[in-house]
Amino acid sequence: MTVVAITGAGGALGTALSEHFAAKPDVDLVVSDVTALPERDGVEQLAADVSDVDQVQAVVDRAVERFGRLDV
Repeated sequence: MTVVAITGAGGALGTALSEHFAAKPDVDLVVSDVTALPERDGVEQLAADVSDVDQVQAVVDRAVERFGRLDV
């Protein structure tokens, strides 16, 4: 499995990337955005503001906590 984290997942590019990776059976996905995101089965979702380094670190930490590592 590849573990992918996407920040800004509510924007156009972030949504496209999230949908791309969510469709792959060999990807574990962590997504974050400053606004609420639509629920997706099997996708870890977090609220995070990318202008706050502590919140971005929390996204990374959660990916590692849940999946054991972060690849992308």
